[in-house]
Amino acid sequence: MYTTYGQAYATINKMGFSKIEEARFNPLGVVCYKNTHIHVVLQNWDKGMSIESIGEECRDIRSLLMDMGANVWNAYYLLCSNLDDIDDDLAFFIERNSASLRKYVIRQDGDLNRIPFLDDIKVNKIDNPLSFTESINETDSITSVLLTEVKKVNGHKSNLNKIVIKDVVNLILSNEDKNL
Repeated sequence: MYTTYGQAYATINKMGFSKIEEARFNPLGVVCYKNTHIHVVLQNWDKGMSIESIGEECRDIRSLLMDMGANVWNAYYLLCSNLDDIDDDLAFFIERNSASLRKYVIRQDGDLNRIPFLDDIKVNKIDNPLSFTESINETDSITSVLLTEVKKVNGHKSNLNKIVIKDVVNLILSNEDKNL
């Protein structure tokens, strides 16, 4: 049977996290994992949970992590449930409350991809991105002057500094009265 807890567990292990053997996590019913700089706390949804109890649990976990010397700013609380157990509003309010730990509610496939370090979706890089000059219409006289001046200083291939930008803008403004 598919569970979001099982999916999260498998993904965390696949990403190279290791389980922290700490007895103080046991009474909370959570499992904590760590890689070089990130801590992930995995919790399975229980029918008796509320926003308040989750907040208390996260405060306790944060305190434990701090006692262990962990950087709590890189600690994440993953609450796993089925789609039917937690409605959208409750999931929103749990995640929005960033007190103590960053929280994510995992209810379905793909929810783990919202967590940057667990995202396993391949990104295709564009080998030959379009140049901005190919997508700009030069029929407007101001645009034409702007592009001409930017190309003169090789700005279509590199970054322009503030002085060059200011000079180009001043040129355009000074020529505006002449009806380019």
